[in-house]
Amino acid sequence: MSMLPIQEDKDKILGRKYNVEFLDGRGRPCTLNNTLVNVDNTYFWFSSKEDGLSIIKQDRVTFMYCTDKPKFE
Repeated sequence: MSMLPIQEDKDKILGRKYNVEFLDGRGRPCTLNNTLVNVDNTYFWFSSKEDGLSIIKQDRVTFMYCTDKPKFE
């Protein structure tokens, strides 16, 4: 089962930039700011031309925040 209800909000979630804090393989906190391009039952896939591809296991993510939310008037 996916940790994120991607089927319900796919158009609202993918293709947006996120600040992500996660634990690396040694348990150290790391951060990135990149575009979410795919979510499956295990991983978040982030990609951009500038930063390349990052695949992070969902259970390693400690914090995730969308940085390009639409501005409301």
